[in-house]
Amino acid sequence: ITGAVEKSERGMITSLYNSLRFLGVAAGPPLFGWMMDKSDHVVFITVSSLSLVALGFVFFLIKPPRRIG
Repeated sequence: ITGAVEKSERGMITSLYNSLRFLGVAAGPPLFGWMMDKSDHVVFITVSSLSLVALGFVFFLIKPPRRIG
């Protein structure tokens, strides 16, 4: 993850990545447990929707570097 950014931004990117990763570890199980209590369909629809949104972000926002030559 640090190979894609400049050296001056590596500390910020690493701390942001680790913060979000541990937030998911802490909040994920209680949140999905609560959704499972509601319905299995709620979990399926939520995960499917979030996956489609993430796919859209990847498709439109991440551009490969242009090669010269």
